Amino acid sequence: MATVKIILDRRITLEGDKHNVAVRIFDKKRFVDIYLTKVTERDYKRFMDINNRDVKSVHFRKEMDRSIEKAKKVYDQVGTLDRKKLKELFLAPPIQDKVPLISDVFDEYITTSEIAIKTKQRMRYSRNVVNRYYEDLEISGVTSRMLKTFERKLSAKELSNSTIASVMRDLRVIINYTISEKKYVLPSDYEYPFGKRKYSICSSSSTKVVLTLDETKRLVAFDEFNGDQKKLEYARDIWLLLYRCSGINFIDALNMKWTDIKNNVIVIFRHKTKNTTVYNKRPLTIPVTNKVQELLDKLGDKNSPYILGLLEEGAKENTIDNKSHKVRRRVNIQLRKLESILGLSVPLRIKTARETYITHQIRSGHSVPLVATMVGHSSPEMIKFYYGGMDDAELMRFNDKLA
Repeated sequence: MATVKIILDRRITLEGDKHNVAVRIFDKKRFVDIYLTKVTERDYKRFMDINNRDVKSVHFRKEMDRSIEKAKKVYDQVGTLDRKKLKELFLAPPIQDKVPLISDVFDEYITTSEIAIKTKQRMRYSRNVVNRYYEDLEISGVTSRMLKTFERKLSAKELSNSTIASVMRDLRVIINYTISEKKYVLPSDYEYPFGKRKYSICSSSSTKVVLTLDETKRLVAFDEFNGDQKKLEYARDIWLLLYRCSGINFIDALNMKWTDIKNNVIVIFRHKTKNTTVYNKRPLTIPVTNKVQELLDKLGDKNSPYILGLLEEGAKENTIDNKSHKVRRRVNIQLRKLESILGLSVPLRIKTARETYITHQIRSGHSVPLVATMVGHSSPEMIKFYYGGMDDAELMRFNDKLA
């Protein structure tokens, strides 16, 4: 009877200090290795350590377990250590006789797809929410009735409509991924659960509470920064930079380089969409007005390729994301202080710069499609998630002339 295990073939070192990971089939004193993937010795030890519960390690171990089971079945079919037949059968397109679990497909999608770190974090949250209510749920168990019941359960827990919609959209991604990947098998009578007359994901958007134009002018004019309040002034200037640069996100400002400034405009690709928009990627063009230039002169670090000088050349996405999170947190602490000092009517945070820019531009008479173009949205529909609506004075004027 054959013995099967996973090994790291250290006999040959490949590019990047990697080695082949193989499933080894023993029969008496002979064996056949079937290569599965390539990893460094350090990563192999980390992935195979059962104490490591990160998604990538768990997924790696699951894949190795599946390879062992598959190798055993293949050997039973062949009956001998016929290297050629074993490899052909093992490497043939897999045919699963069991419908995959939602959690497994989530893990595979998160690990293997080229999506942003924040997207991965959100999808892990969605996976955990699903598992909390439906442990060991198979893909075929996701029906329109199940989704409607699931939505009611989440609503009963007082989750916001936007959070529920986010979880459901992630579930839809996983269902679509399962159907499109040929290695998964679904029952022949399985019906796609989303769409017309089935389950429709709720659409929700709350009216954003943004700074009024007068409050923004007060924020700009504030100059009572004492010698020990440099952090306070820096936070105010960061907020203004985002606001004046067409409401960009902080991570986009963090990534901006001096070389992005050409012919008095800043041309960048939004970090949020660089991994999600495959076709027709459009750059965001930001005019360098006098007010923007003042902030660039004040905040810019000429000794760094990055305008804000907070990153090193060649920084990886994970490093950029961590740096963005840490700086945002520090800046928001100072913005809370400014909010109190100025007696603002709404919270002053980094994220409100984008919402305030969009709302002010629409209130000033610019069309929604034009504003959408300025902030880098491919569809004007997205603006509704940021628009703060009419201010109190506009509301009064709107109905003032009624009989």
